[in-house]
Amino acid sequence: QQNLNKLEKVMKSLNEELEKIEANTQSLDENHKFKIQAIEEKENLQNEHLNHLKVQQKLGEFADSLHDGVACPLCGSLEHPQILSPQDVSKEYQQVQQSLEALKNEKNKQQQLFVQAQKILAEKQSKETIYAEEQKLLETINEKQKVHLTNFKWTEFDPKNETEFVRKKEQSVIVEKQLSTKETERINQQKTIEKLQDNISKYEQELQKIENEISLTKGSFDAQQKSLQILNPTDYQSADIDELQQQIEKLSSVVSQIELDYKQTSERIVDLKIEMATAKTELSGLEQIIKSLVGKLDLNLNQYHEQLAKSSFSNKEKIKEILQLNLDISFEKQKVERFKIDKLSLMNHIKGLEQKLANLDLSDERFESMKAAWEELAKQLKKTSEQVRDTQKELKELQNAYATKENLINLLDKVQKRSDNLRLLSNLFKGAGFVEFVSAIYLRQLCDHANVRFHRMTRNQLSLQLNDNLDFEVIDYLNEGRSRLVKTLSGGQSFQVALALALALAESVQSNAKAKRNFFFIDEGFGTQDSESVNIVFDTLVQLNKENKIVGIISHVDELKDRIPSSLLVIKDPERGSLIIN
Repeated sequence: QQNLNKLEKVMKSLNEELEKIEANTQSLDENHKFKIQAIEEKENLQNEHLNHLKVQQKLGEFADSLHDGVACPLCGSLEHPQILSPQDVSKEYQQVQQSLEALKNEKNKQQQLFVQAQKILAEKQSKETIYAEEQKLLETINEKQKVHLTNFKWTEFDPKNETEFVRKKEQSVIVEKQLSTKETERINQQKTIEKLQDNISKYEQELQKIENEISLTKGSFDAQQKSLQILNPTDYQSADIDELQQQIEKLSSVVSQIELDYKQTSERIVDLKIEMATAKTELSGLEQIIKSLVGKLDLNLNQYHEQLAKSSFSNKEKIKEILQLNLDISFEKQKVERFKIDKLSLMNHIKGLEQKLANLDLSDERFESMKAAWEELAKQLKKTSEQVRDTQKELKELQNAYATKENLINLLDKVQKRSDNLRLLSNLFKGAGFVEFVSAIYLRQLCDHANVRFHRMTRNQLSLQLNDNLDFEVIDYLNEGRSRLVKTLSGGQSFQVALALALALAESVQSNAKAKRNFFFIDEGFGTQDSESVNIVFDTLVQLNKENKIVGIISHVDELKDRIPSSLLVIKDPERGSLIIN
């Protein structure tokens, strides 16, 4: 509320200042233009009157210098029949100059009042915005306070009695400190108790281990006592320990030898059992093989007698003679099968030929005519074969010539590249060739750097490039990517090209000079841009500002006034020249 009261006082003082300079907030620009226009009209009238007085003064000077027989400096006449009587206009001339000076002062005063009114209005708008925000904040706080008071349910307190609340709060702070102290003591005691409990748990675990060992030892003793069958422990209670130890050692050696013999005997028994099981298995297998062989022998004998009865052999001696020939049965079978297949194939071929020859004329005349045709075709085949051979030979020669040509072309390319390089070096050292070569490199680099911003300004519709003559061209992506001269661009696009190149050139100079000159001036050019292009160019300049570069703009475009944070208004004075208003 205090902030609002202060803002009201400030806005009231601003309104009083506006009333003093008689500035109408609704039509400030129109009134200013109207007043300036009226003053300029008066100045024009006074200037015309002043020029008229100057002419009269000059005419008076000419009239004083006219004499008969002396040529007139204006018309060259030697006779002057009616000479103008001069009038004294110096006083009126001085009054007109004073009037012009007064008009100029009045115009400067109007300009100053207009600038002052603009500043006051800007400050007033800023304060009104802050006032509105503060009002919203106050309303929010009041709403929250109402909600808080509505939800206030603590019956021990009166929301309007602040003294009682402060007293209770101090008491609660004291109680909280006491609680904190007690809580610290409780935590320390708790840690002590936990430590004691840990020690008790450790002692109980150790005690449990000791009891378990006693129990195990007792159980082992009882088990060993029960295992004694021959010896009686009571017989050895009064015996000497050394004597018992000697007997134990003897018995241990005897027991060890018995265990070793028992182990070896057990292993031998296991081996014999395995050998016996293996022998039984082999015997069983051999018996099965013998039984199978006897069955096969009987079957073969039966098949032998059956085949012998069916065959043309009278006795088995004839069969033995054939078997003694040592024939390759599989090979002979393959020959028989191959003969059958060849026979069947020939029979099928004969049948096919008979079917083909069934309707053919097999006379001698037909045979002779076919033979003559065949001989003619053979001659043509021979001729064609010779042509193919010649063609292949020619093709081989052409291939060799092509390979030679390819090698020569490669050699020519190398020589041509060397010639181009030598020509380039020769041109570099003729006149300004080297300067043009280096400048071409820098121009292409400059073009690449400028395209970064030019693409953004044209929304990737245009692109800059250099032709062979080192002239700037534009690639138009909306016209199938064709190139055209920069001269064909509109005024706005030409400004965008110039701006992109200027920024790129400035960055290049700054980079090479290793100097931090981050100030740029842009003189005019915004008047040729439409509103969208102005936004794009201005966004580019804002980006430069983010790159710690200061941009100065000289422009008559009114749209830029509201968007530029810091500005100077320059007016042209007829007498004093350009004047800075603010």
